[in-house]
Amino acid sequence: MITDYASLKTAVGNWLARTTDNVFVEEVPTFIQLGERHLMKKLRVREMVCEARSDLNEECEWLPSGFQDIDFVNVLDLASGTIGNGDAVIAKTTPLTYADNERFHRYDTLSERGRPKHYTILGERIRFKPYPSVDAGEESGFGFELSYFGEWTPLSEATGETTNAILGKFSDLYLWSALIQAEGFIIDDQRIAVWKGQLEAGIAEANWASEQSEYGTMAISMPH
Repeated sequence: MITDYASLKTAVGNWLARTTDNVFVEEVPTFIQLGERHLMKKLRVREMVCEARSDLNEECEWLPSGFQDIDFVNVLDLASGTIGNGDAVIAKTTPLTYADNERFHRYDTLSERGRPKHYTILGERIRFKPYPSVDAGEESGFGFELSYFGEWTPLSEATGETTNAILGKFSDLYLWSALIQAEGFIIDDQRIAVWKGQLEAGIAEANWASEQSEYGTMAISMPH
């Protein structure tokens, strides 16, 4: 059973049947690290959800460190104070609508300043339209609330991070993801295709189940 980093390393070595090859065994932590990065890019489960709030004074604001994907974004009307100072009084919360870059540039081209209605993602920043009209050093009276899928702390013996919520719930995905990173060492091994299929199906099922838990039975049927 995989319960922590040590047992995951053992499982990866056993599945690859290379536990007596010292050079290969030394690469197992790298397989796990690369597999973990792959999971962070593809997995979208509630255990990854983080929240952040910030004042909204510019057309573009920085996304949080470790950001992977959007869950939802709200604009906050502030009755007084600022989020940055910790004294904000929120009068109203309104969801914003996502638009890809092409559609985003079509919205409100004649009136680009005002209360935000839409947002898009540009690299490591989130862009709003319309955006608040404020003079330098002043506050707009708006903030934004971001719910997002973020990175989790990577497994590492060096830092003492030997387990996490993702490993606890999705140890099979950790295993499949680590195993396929060994493809360059076990060329033409037919098991790679099997592991890739299991990983893709497992991620799809985990994401679907997480969406169901969030939105209920109105979501579409599970992908095949």
